[in-house]
Amino acid sequence: MRVLTLMAVFGVLAASNLAAAPVPKEKPKEKTTEEKLIGKWKLVKSGVGLPEGFDFTIDYQPKGVLSFTRKSEDGSSVSPGKYKVGKDTIEWTVTEGGADRGETSKIKLLTETKLTLEDPEGIVEEFERVVEKKKEPKKD
Repeated sequence: MRVLTLMAVFGVLAASNLAAAPVPKEKPKEKTTEEKLIGKWKLVKSGVGLPEGFDFTIDYQPKGVLSFTRKSEDGSSVSPGKYKVGKDTIEWTVTEGGADRGETSKIKLLTETKLTLEDPEGIVEEFERVVEKKKEPKKD
């Protein structure tokens, strides 16, 4: 009888320990290259230099849609386009002045905040993610 009582006590203790054990958290799913890329990126450094007052951004959107935006003292322009992501490449095409142009760039670095691309001629360009400021609701 004593053996049965001890077994019951050990069973209750074992069950309570299992219930108190932390549940292992699932690892967050690794983002794909395209998921990491989606957003607006500002050109901050180019292997060919940047003219004074020149602003260039690329806006990567889901489903392979992108746009290039250029701003300078002469005005601004937006060029719509498309892109495809490979393992470590981005193939893009934009329409400018009624004509399509594009290339395949190598992804040298892609983090949450930095993107470095190398074009087919070996020109390296560095981008930083543009963080959109949230509009605060008006206070009455």
